[in-house]
Amino acid sequence: MITVNNKDEIVGYMIWDVCGYACLEIDIAEVKEEYRNRGILKNMIQALQDKYVDVTVLTGQVLDEAQDVFQRMGWEKINKKQDNNFYLKCLKPISKQHNELQDGLCLAVFSKFDLEDKIGINYFQIKENLDERKLKYFQIDLDEQGRLITPVVTEFDYEGYIGIYLNKQLIKDGQTKRLFNNNVIYNNMLILDKQNFVLKEEWNIK
Repeated sequence: MITVNNKDEIVGYMIWDVCGYACLEIDIAEVKEEYRNRGILKNMIQALQDKYVDVTVLTGQVLDEAQDVFQRMGWEKINKKQDNNFYLKCLKPISKQHNELQDGLCLAVFSKFDLEDKIGINYFQIKENLDERKLKYFQIDLDEQGRLITPVVTEFDYEGYIGIYLNKQLIKDGQTKRLFNNNVIYNNMLILDKQNFVLKEEWNIK
């Protein structure tokens, strides 16, 4: 994507990747210095959103000098305790996180990002001591085809644990690669939406 002025001179450009169905990652976004603070970057990002209307999340690695700009546009830093500049912006309302298991259909998640020291921990280690973990819970609302209505977005490591509960009874658990397709984790974020979260018939959910 390029932006030009009334003299057809390029004043800004953007390059991005489509990361599965739910996420777009901005690789490069630059505006010439003399044209900054005129809303050009904001307009390019809006044009990107208009082009990919079904995308749930935008992500990108933001330069130090540009972090204030992205924060003013509603972007939030990912993994704040780590030394990186990955930012995220949710384009749709997302499911609220709960600290206790909810009634109905509910998703439970836990990974190394839920530990204070962020040390490595895998699915089997988590499940072995599941009662000792402070799981994060997200209520799941589905349409008639079993597709997710409200997206789930949270910090998550690919080695983490996911459990699916119905009326507080565990019906299925596993790693993301066992439960969903491979396109659910981006920049250490679990991103589930109607495109990649579909209940399987063998789970016997009524």
